[in-house]
Amino acid sequence: EDAPMSDTPVGAEDDTDADDQPGEQISLVKTGLVRAWIGHPAKRYRLPRPFFGELKQLRLALEAVQDEIAEKQVKLMELAEQIETEAAELDSDETLTARQRDARLRRLRQRDRKASREHIDAVDDLHVGWWRQVFEMLSVDGVPDDMPAWATDGTFAQRIMQHWRQAPLAPG
Repeated sequence: EDAPMSDTPVGAEDDTDADDQPGEQISLVKTGLVRAWIGHPAKRYRLPRPFFGELKQLRLALEAVQDEIAEKQVKLMELAEQIETEAAELDSDETLTARQRDARLRRLRQRDRKASREHIDAVDDLHVGWWRQVFEMLSVDGVPDDMPAWATDGTFAQRIMQHWRQAPLAPG
């Protein structure tokens, strides 16, 4: 017997997960509306195009996030340079045994990894905080209990802002 045919067109992605529930997705509508399906099962959230004052508030909030990330990046780079200097000093310290040098280098790597993880977590928290502000300000469907992973992508926030600035007004 032949296998049943799929309703999904060839080359098109299925928007359901293994339990036949709609998966997380986001769509940008020409009128400026943003529709996001978040969670499992996915709940729909609608973000209408903001008015000028709201758009300005969100833009300023996103700029503040970007400024804070830049400051954190500078501090992380300074720490990386400090660790690199310490590692170079260890390499040239002839009073250390190989075992001592390896142990100290391992601690430096751990410090570096810890700082990197903390930086990534802080940046993610800043982006998620901005999205939470967006949902609190605009959503007609409430605020998601937990934000999806795409909320940690700063370039996506820029894309949404661009969408809102360029979308034509909805027909009256």
